[in-house]
Amino acid sequence: MGWGHGKKEGQGLCPWTPLRAQPLEPASFRGREGVQTTPLQGQAAALPPPKTNGFQRLCLWWGSRGQSPSAFFLSSPRLTQRILPASIALGLFLPYPAVAAGLTVYSRLDFASAVGVAFSRQTGIAVRVRRPPAHGLFARIRAEGDHPRWSVAWFYGASAAVLLDRRGLLAHGLAAPSGLTAMGAASVPADGSYVATGLGLGGVLVMPKAAPFAPPATWADLTAPAYRGLIGMNDPATSDQGVSPVTAMVQAAGGWPAAQGYFLSLKQAGLHIYGDTATTLAALRSGAIQIAIMRSSAALRASTIDPSLRVVVPKPAAVLASVIVMARHLPAPERAAAQRFIAYVNSPAALRIEMRQGGDDGAFWPVVSDVAPASAMPSAASLTPVMVDPAQSARDRSAIIAWFSKTIVGAST
Repeated sequence: MGWGHGKKEGQGLCPWTPLRAQPLEPASFRGREGVQTTPLQGQAAALPPPKTNGFQRLCLWWGSRGQSPSAFFLSSPRLTQRILPASIALGLFLPYPAVAAGLTVYSRLDFASAVGVAFSRQTGIAVRVRRPPAHGLFARIRAEGDHPRWSVAWFYGASAAVLLDRRGLLAHGLAAPSGLTAMGAASVPADGSYVATGLGLGGVLVMPKAAPFAPPATWADLTAPAYRGLIGMNDPATSDQGVSPVTAMVQAAGGWPAAQGYFLSLKQAGLHIYGDTATTLAALRSGAIQIAIMRSSAALRASTIDPSLRVVVPKPAAVLASVIVMARHLPAPERAAAQRFIAYVNSPAALRIEMRQGGDDGAFWPVVSDVAPASAMPSAASLTPVMVDPAQSARDRSAIIAWFSKTIVGAST
């Protein structure tokens, strides 16, 4: 049947439910199209009235007359002139429900999700944690540039924060927590571009307690013939946990490029390179290597899980910070929520979560004095720790990783 053929009984201009786009009337009300009736025997019970709201009843009434509700107002210009301005004014002054701005956190720290959940429960602010692949966090932040999809980023190594800040991607003026330790105070940047949330050792040694040799006392000792072919570490180009040990070794060797000779000596002594921490630890447990160079938090967790392992801190002990940063271009509500989250992560409640549910990242010294360090952490006073300069490390970071990947990794196994 073409358009305009056949008789259509008045459907009006309001035959659809506004929410579900379904006819308000059954098909029998709309031109009796395709309806089959079956006679009933006996007295039929009355059907209950249809459940409709006020708007639908209005639509039904006007639809049965073949008209639209709007036709009534359009036919009375004077009434329209009176009602329309009043409706608009009422809509403008009705209060909107208050909704807290949500946060998106970019982080590869193992405890970030648990801290986000606790913060949401306390404040009602939704937190979504995104965990990019290794080295993908910083690449993603750089790619998003001045249009960030992240609110807060939380990671290990202040040098990476310095690099992001040099691109103009970070907010300044973040407030440092109160009651800082001496090392915590030394980790506060002058411009407030990041906040330190924990301190750890960039590089330590993991080895079997039953190893048939004395542990190295210094980083320089690793080049001795006694350790030839026994040492392994993560590739800093593929493992974000591999960057910190390289930074500590560069610090111990007198900076960059002076440290190139040190790494070449390790390579000649049979240094093994692995793709990630799990593979390095597997090589250690299998006996393929006897010494694993790792970041302190991952090393201490490994020794806690496997009591046959021990952690040795060679001198000098290089201290690196985990830090949290905020995107520069954020709307005011999101910025306020991000500031609350940044303040929360150094609270006693959050720090306990970080240490208890931190996985490979849960062993560290807090930057505040009112919370004790993780039980596995050695006494800082016994180590004479050396703080790594983030600005210096940031300047050399890319060159170090590129040179290491090309010169050291290529012939390593």
